[in-house]
Amino acid sequence: MFRRRFRMSRSLFLRIYDAIQRHDNYFVQRRDRVGKLGLSGLQKMTAAFRMLAYGVPADSTDEYIKIGESTALESLKRFCRAIVEVFACRYLRSPDANDVARLLHIGESRGFPRMLGSLDCMHWKWKNCPTAWGGQYAGRSRSPTIILEAVADYDLWIWHAYFGLPGSNNDINVLEASHLFANLAEGTAPPASYVINEKPYNMSYYLADGIYPKWSTLVQTIHDPRGPKKKLFAMKQEACRKDVERAFGVLQSRFAIVAGPSRLWNKTVLHDIMTSCIIMHNMIIEDERDIDAPIEERVEVPIEEVEMTGETTIDVIKRCSSSLYKNFSPIDTMLDWPPENPFEHSKLLNYYELQEDNDWIRLYLELAVATTNRGTIRDLDDLSNLKIIQVAIDTTPQDVDLVFNRTYFAIVYIQYKDSCEARVGKDVDRVAIVRRAFDEQRGCFSLVGKTLRLPKE
Repeated sequence: MFRRRFRMSRSLFLRIYDAIQRHDNYFVQRRDRVGKLGLSGLQKMTAAFRMLAYGVPADSTDEYIKIGESTALESLKRFCRAIVEVFACRYLRSPDANDVARLLHIGESRGFPRMLGSLDCMHWKWKNCPTAWGGQYAGRSRSPTIILEAVADYDLWIWHAYFGLPGSNNDINVLEASHLFANLAEGTAPPASYVINEKPYNMSYYLADGIYPKWSTLVQTIHDPRGPKKKLFAMKQEACRKDVERAFGVLQSRFAIVAGPSRLWNKTVLHDIMTSCIIMHNMIIEDERDIDAPIEERVEVPIEEVEMTGETTIDVIKRCSSSLYKNFSPIDTMLDWPPENPFEHSKLLNYYELQEDNDWIRLYLELAVATTNRGTIRDLDDLSNLKIIQVAIDTTPQDVDLVFNRTYFAIVYIQYKDSCEARVGKDVDRVAIVRRAFDEQRGCFSLVGKTLRLPKE
């Protein structure tokens, strides 16, 4: 009975209650000026849980819990904020090396070696969206919605969640704005090497549907498969990709507030509600998963020793800030071809760096090609077949001698060969330009890229 009403075990409920009481004094029962006891923390937390689990309005809690509408709403907001601040670092973290090893082992046992999970988006209807924003947030359903991008594994643990973009965007726009491939772009992703069809790969991948670009980090099904091999692959891919769909369904059934239209006004509160529901969803999975199940086989990986410099990220940003604006132009002119050929005046990568350590180069190339060909991406060949010829890096004078993964501001020039020369002609050179910069406010890297066709000299 308790689990049916509160969606979790009593022990987990009390654990959350103790944690938010220590974090926020709002949930501690106190006396007023005349010595009368106020509402208890259990009353406030129960009211918040009923609104999250059943999706009921705030004024429906006054009869059973004896709490007013305004207090119930305030309890909901404070409860969700406390959940995010206390538990996000653990239950909404990116997978570490051991997590990645376990996920890769699970993917290999299901027929997809080096698969990390399934990627997809979900829309949450916003009933009380401001009228002035209605067109921006209205998608194909003609109703204002907010998009959640998520990655889930076999046991429905949500490893990645990006929420907040208007419903008028499609899945490609959300992917470009999210931080899903941030660690791969920064060169900090855990290593993953495998061979498929006698071709080596150094990056893990996610299963996705057909709308996503044809990147080497996204594996899609085969439309209209012919032959037993292609039919088997399509069937397996579509079956495994349903993991994220199942995760969305379980999330909405556990917390009905994200299944129905939201009646709140503040977008920040909506973000806290969605994030807290995902965190508690992962907490329930951890609390109820069967530790003896084969899916929980744990594979330990050795931790690589990394030589760290004495500088912190903020130190590097401050050191580069003086020359940043002198060496880099605004975005609209930043990606134009410079007057001097960068392959002659900038730092060139050697043969070993191009052949052995080119994961980030290929990712940047695919980003630039996909961005330039937006809208016609379905007509492109597999982007993983593009051949990289040479790479030049233009960065600040202070960072010119650093390893690329430690530079915070750089422009990368990639000359490559198109897989279909007939489409672009043989009298032009194909060049991709990608700008990489550190966003101090968000604490992450931003990437902007495009491709150019230059006449051969």
